[in-house]
Amino acid sequence: MRTMADSRRFYIRAFLVSCAVLLMAGACMSPALKREKTDMHIKTGIAYLNAGKHTSALKEFMDAESIMPNEPEVHYYLGTAYHGKGLGTKAENEFIKALALKTDYSEANNYLGTIYLQTKRYDEAVVQFKAALSNVLYETPSVAYYNLGTAYYYTGAYDDALAAFGEAVKKDPSGVLLPLIYKNIGLVHLDRNNLSEAIGAFNRSLEIASSIVETHYWLGISYLRKGDRYRAVREFQRALEINPKSIHGIKSRDELNRLGIK
Repeated sequence: MRTMADSRRFYIRAFLVSCAVLLMAGACMSPALKREKTDMHIKTGIAYLNAGKHTSALKEFMDAESIMPNEPEVHYYLGTAYHGKGLGTKAENEFIKALALKTDYSEANNYLGTIYLQTKRYDEAVVQFKAALSNVLYETPSVAYYNLGTAYYYTGAYDDALAAFGEAVKKDPSGVLLPLIYKNIGLVHLDRNNLSEAIGAFNRSLEIASSIVETHYWLGISYLRKGDRYRAVREFQRALEINPKSIHGIKSRDELNRLGIK
C-alpha cells in the first residue's frame, strides 16, 4: 500500500523528470539561461550565414526560436536564412513577425523592403524603407536611403530618387555603397536624357570602384547617345575585359558588334 510519503516522492520524481524533458525545450530555463542559450544559437547562426551555410544557420535560428519564440531578433535572422535559401515567402513572413514583436526594428523594415524591391512591389518597398528611416536610432540609414532611391527610380519618381540618393551620400560619404549610389544617380539622369550629368555620375562611381562592369556599360551607352563613339567603345571594351560573361559584359559585346568593332 502506497504511503503519503511514497506519493510525495513519486510526484517529486515525476516533476523532476518532466522538468528535465522540458528543460531541453527551454520551458524550465531561467530567463538568464534562455537569453544565454538563445544568444549562443544566434551567434553560431550568424557565423554560418557569413560562411554561406544557410541551412546550418537556419537550424541554429530554429533552435533559438524553440527557446525564445517571441524574440524579434530570432525572427529577423530566420528571415535572413530563409532569404539566403531562396525561400522568399518564408523570409517575408519572418520579417513581418519580427516587426509585430518590435515595431521600431529598422533592420527588419529594410530587409523586408528589399524583398518587396526584388519582387517589384515598389510601393510596399517604399513604405518599409520610410519606416526604417523613421527610427532616429537606426545606425545605417544610408542603406535604407539607397534602397528607397532605387524603389523610387523603378516607379519613375526621379526627383524623389535623386533626393534619396543624395541623403544616402550625406549619411555615409565614404561608405561601400557610394559607387552604387552614383551609378544609380547616373541611371536617373540617363533616363531623363541628361547625358552630361549621367556621364559625370558614372565617372564618379568608377573613380571609387573601377571594376563595376554595369557602370562601364552604362557609361558607354551615355557616350554613345552623346555621339562620342571613341569613348563609348573604350567603355564597352573595358566592361568586356573585366567580366565578358556577365550580363553587362555580354551587352557590351553586343554593342561593339553593332558598332562593327571586333
